Amino acid sequence: MSTSTSTGTGTIPSPSPSPGHSRSHSHSHSDSHSDSHSEAGVNWPAAHVPEGASIYVSNRTRTVADPELVWAWLTRPEEWNRFYGNAKRIRHRSGPWPQLGPGSRFSWITFGALVTTEITEFEPYTRLAWTGEGLGASAHHAWLLDADEPEWEIVTEETQRGLLPRLVRRIMRPQMQRQHQRWIEQLARLAESGEKPA
Repeated sequence: MSTSTSTGTGTIPSPSPSPGHSRSHSHSHSDSHSDSHSEAGVNWPAAHVPEGASIYVSNRTRTVADPELVWAWLTRPEEWNRFYGNAKRIRHRSGPWPQLGPGSRFSWITFGALVTTEITEFEPYTRLAWTGEGLGASAHHAWLLDADEPEWEIVTEETQRGLLPRLVRRIMRPQMQRQHQRWIEQLARLAESGEKPA
């Protein structure tokens, strides 16, 4: 079960890819443990830090996509099925919609579990995070967009706590690692295509 987390607000300008860079590729890898860059970058709530979590996964990919397009797709949950098949039956509950904003709440089915998610961090083109609850588990999921160069990095990390994550950790963690890597890579590819959400 991939669940949710979030934080804050703000706006920054988004850099444009240089003409010399193609939009047709992204490089990626996933880590069992975050390095110091991502660990320092995620604003983990005290109840959701990686240390002591039942499950912790970290994924990243590099892209030359326009950060505004990455952000546009990432903050439209009803469009996630375009690049993440593990997000189903997404329903708005309260707060800003259809584009996410601070305090947005929605429910969805992911990894077969019904999860209710609330955005807790929201800094346009830079940070998105949410917390989620479902099936005896609580989770925090954070996204970092580090768009300081024409080719830049997208990072996503998640922690889960609770009885169910402890019981299924050995099976669930590898599945989450694979699914989140698909999520982040397909997001990058879709944004690189130049297509905008409807």
